[in-house]
Formats: sequence, structure tokens, C-alpha cells
Amino acid sequence: MAFSASRVTVADVATLIILAAGRRHVTVRNRGTTSVFIGAAAVTTATGYELEAGDAVGLELRVNEVIYGIVASGTARVDVAQSDAEPLLG
Repeated sequence: MAFSASRVTVADVATLIILAAGRRHVTVRNRGTTSVFIGAAAVTTATGYELEAGDAVGLELRVNEVIYGIVASGTARVDVAQSDAEPLLG
């Protein structure tokens, strides 16, 4: 199982957090002091899933799926951990 970690600085414009090159288990943790809103490429602070400071979310991404983030103002750091996902049955 391949594992990797990265850090991304999310700004007040939609910022790419991760592009899944294959099936991935992903954890995104907000290490900033302000909320980060995550979603698709057109994410906004009104439409995104809110990660408050210190919050984390685990997701399973399929090939070429992306997560973007945005903050209301300034920047916030997010940490991303990912590993290969096992194939889904069915």
C-alpha cells in the first residue's frame, strides 16, 4: 500500500487540494485558524463542506476526482494524507 502526505495552502480563491491519480483513501485536516470549505472546482464558502480549524474528514476518491478548498479571507494550511484504496466489490 502506497502512502503519501502533503501540505497545501488554501487561499480565498478555489485552490486544488488533491487530484486522485488512482483510487485513494484521503484524509484532509485543517491546520489553519480559519474555516476551510471543500468541494468541487467551483467551491465557494457558501457551497463547500466546512472544516473548522483542527477538523479533519476522510474520503474515498476515484481516479481523477478532485478536492478544492477555499477560505473566506487570508489563507489556511491543510494537511493531506492518502493511501491506495482497495477495489470496491459489486
